[in-house]
Amino acid sequence: KIKKLSSIKCKEPIPHVGYNSIILKNKEKYLSKIFEKDFYFTHSYVVEKKSLEKNFNGNYGLTRYGDSEFLSFIKHQNILATQFHPEKSGEAGLNLLKYFYEEKKNNI
Repeated sequence: KIKKLSSIKCKEPIPHVGYNSIILKNKEKYLSKIFEKDFYFTHSYVVEKKSLEKNFNGNYGLTRYGDSEFLSFIKHQNILATQFHPEKSGEAGLNLLKYFYEEKKNNI
């Protein structure tokens, strides 16, 4: 389910703008290294973490914004989805895009 940040009891300023960290779950070694740095967010809507955590066994990441926590990254088979903007996240974003490109190139 996609919801407004305000509907998940977020008390921080909306939209959420700025750099924030991702807590990676189901860690893949190389992805863990990429997510040691913060990524750039600008958004007012989120996917609640409970929408995914129950039945998903791929890699995913969560982000805390104030007292709220939401889904910010998903990697499943050939799909990579982010709540943040890799293209605006400097070196960390470039490393994530390079990782995805290299993984796909090697599986063709």
